[in-house]
Amino acid sequence: MRKEILGKTMIGSHIWNMNHKDSDEDYFEIYAENMEDILTNKATYKSTFTQCDGVDTHSHEVSHVIEQLLKGNINYVLGVLSPIIKYKTPEFMELRKITRNNLSKNCFHSINGMSEGNYIKYVLNDKDVTEHKCNQILRAIQFGITLLQKGKVEFKPYTGGTSDEILERLSELQWSHEISPLSETPNEWLFREWLKGYRITQIKDMLEA
Repeated sequence: MRKEILGKTMIGSHIWNMNHKDSDEDYFEIYAENMEDILTNKATYKSTFTQCDGVDTHSHEVSHVIEQLLKGNINYVLGVLSPIIKYKTPEFMELRKITRNNLSKNCFHSINGMSEGNYIKYVLNDKDVTEHKCNQILRAIQFGITLLQKGKVEFKPYTGGTSDEILERLSELQWSHEISPLSETPNEWLFREWLKGYRITQIKDMLEA
């Protein structure tokens, strides 16, 4: 059965203005399972990843996206709030608004875990200690620091990064979490109500078809 696309954004180096002519294009896509499949228990809710001619697409069912946003998963926060929107519906724009207005301290765990993991994987293991890789790690840390301290979403490029700077900025990220004025978790009710409203719309559309 046909699945509806709610929104599609660009992720990866392009949203940080750190792409070059050979950079792949990375996309984050939110889809909704067909209501008939949901009601007959045929829906799979699978996340998929496809690659074709330098274009990578990460596709996620909307209910899974909601769960990950509530957990503060930074990859989903970045996907939903990306400044480069390739396709949008009114429902997706409302979800962006809810997400933007409910940023919380629990994003720290995802940002910190991802950044520490990449530091261990690439720097400590001497797999890739280039300035380019350090900048990739540091741009996410800087995003987290700004989010936690100011409640702002800023996709700023990072240049001149070093391995030593990663450790310094990780300490600042920890401090930012401790002093953050944000709530501990997002307002779950708003996300649940948004999803419920969308599912009701799906049911109405199915009945009217």
